[in-house]
Amino acid sequence: MKIASSFSPLILQHYMLIKKWGSELEFLKIETSFLHRLLDEYFIRLMNSYLADDLKMSGERLLKLEKELSRTDAVMMRQFKEMKWIATNIIKENKNRITEARREIGYQMAQVTLEFRAIRKDIFKLVETQKHQDRLLVG
Repeated sequence: MKIASSFSPLILQHYMLIKKWGSELEFLKIETSFLHRLLDEYFIRLMNSYLADDLKMSGERLLKLEKELSRTDAVMMRQFKEMKWIATNIIKENKNRITEARREIGYQMAQVTLEFRAIRKDIFKLVETQKHQDRLLVG
């Protein structure tokens, strides 16, 4: 989207934040996919151990996170559309709506980022514990 120089500083700032958050969201999606592959790689060993309940809980949290990432992505896409409509004079700039959208997306991004970090930590801990168990069985 071409950004017109006639846009208000609020719109320009909002656009830059949405772009930044969009990039962060893409990173979280890639990392979430990696965590799925990691769980898949260790699935059999984790299911056959005392860690099966933790595996199930982590998998459920990961799926819930993916839904939240998709929901956040949809909200951001609506914001890009709205900015495009403002740029083409289809709708007027509404500072209150933009401010509220920024607040909502900022909150959602903070929540999904915190949840991602917690899930990643739990999954890494599960895998590390399983690796340790595997070493004990071999050794």
